[in-house]
Amino acid sequence: MPEESPRSPRRRRFLWNRTWGLFVLLLILPGIATYRLTSTLSPILILGYLAVISAWTFIAYGHDKRRAQVNGWRVREWNLHLLELFGGWPAAYVAQNVFRHKTAKIRFLAVFWTIVALHQLLAFDAMNNWRLLGMMAPGWGDSRVDT
Repeated sequence: MPEESPRSPRRRRFLWNRTWGLFVLLLILPGIATYRLTSTLSPILILGYLAVISAWTFIAYGHDKRRAQVNGWRVREWNLHLLELFGGWPAAYVAQNVFRHKTAKIRFLAVFWTIVALHQLLAFDAMNNWRLLGMMAPGWGDSRVDT
């Protein structure tokens, strides 16, 4: 049986489903943790922050891609990683796939996926009342103040 071309409709559909299926899965834990956070912080504040950091991240990736095409000054990789770390990782994932940018640079992707894993871990820990972080930093999350 001949191997499928990377550009065949069937192969593209498989990659599309895999890419966006993974995206949805990666949003589950942070989505639940963010929803739970709305009981203590304003939902408008949370959604506003996420909208701004996401737009900023997506635009930064698009700008970097355009600059790469014309051999111009680029956005520093650590700036992209900071945006991801501050919550823009979903927009970074989308931008990587939309612009087909930063998808082959192994070191960059290793840092990106580490940031995604960190967000997943923090979301999981937040949903479990910060048990993991509490073990590493006793007193974390204690609302009582000793006088």
